[in-house]
Amino acid sequence: MQIQAVLSEPVIRTRVGILNRTDLPPLAIIVGIAIMTLILEQWIPLRWNIPAYKFIWPAGICLAVAAFYSMVRPKPVFQEIGVYLGFWFFFPVLATRLSYFAACVGMPLRDGLFNAADAAMGFHWVDWVHFLARYPVIVTFLEFVYGSLHWQPLLIVPVLALWGPRGRNAEFLTSILFAVLCSIAIFILTPSLGPADSSGLHAYTAEMTQLLRAGSVGPYAYSGIVPFPSLHTAMALLYMVAHRNIRFTFIPFFTLNIAMLIAVPSQGNHYLIDMLAGAVVAALSFIAARRLHQHLIIS
Repeated sequence: MQIQAVLSEPVIRTRVGILNRTDLPPLAIIVGIAIMTLILEQWIPLRWNIPAYKFIWPAGICLAVAAFYSMVRPKPVFQEIGVYLGFWFFFPVLATRLSYFAACVGMPLRDGLFNAADAAMGFHWVDWVHFLARYPVIVTFLEFVYGSLHWQPLLIVPVLALWGPRGRNAEFLTSILFAVLCSIAIFILTPSLGPADSSGLHAYTAEMTQLLRAGSVGPYAYSGIVPFPSLHTAMALLYMVAHRNIRFTFIPFFTLNIAMLIAVPSQGNHYLIDMLAGAVVAALSFIAARRLHQHLIIS
């Protein structure tokens, strides 16, 4: 009954095409990222293993679905799902490119500082990895939940559209975008290669960072390369917060993302200090996004 009522809810929000007023902040940020990426590509012409359009076309399909449920057969919930899945398919490609350009700046590496910070907190990455190596099943599970960063939004968007309060998808994506931009900006000033590389082990993301710093134009695969602050940590926390007040989804997603947080140090890309910084980024991003969207809803 609740879902049926939501699906039949009349469109009473201020509209701009297929978008509502609260959808404009995440759209504006994504457009800004796209513009920055296009400008930087003129200065740093990196090459990619897969053309961007092969990642972006699903976004077009989602936005077409949103247009259908906005103008042909109005269903606000399906419209919202289409819009936000479209956003989620589109922006990670641009954000990844932006992070690669950030690595090209070539500021001094901070691995020594981060290693010292971890040691001061009593955390030693090699010891942690050796401990986990005794339990292959746990290692496999942690790799799975670490990768859930990429597919969780495909579940979160419909959940928030169906059962979340008004504007929750907009607030959620805005907080994620703030966290992404903040992390990339910090990464420019405090680059590192991660604990696996500093321990003498091969790390794919560290290898790509070194190639970018050396001036190689690729071709590159699309992969996260920002160690400090940890975007995995920031996003895991924001994924949890997105489900607040939704009782039947909060516990499962809270559990999944706690497991993701446990998985972060084991992958070799992040120091423990990276995670603490990621938590701060998540908190600030959430506060900023929440205040912005509260203002849009009230005004």
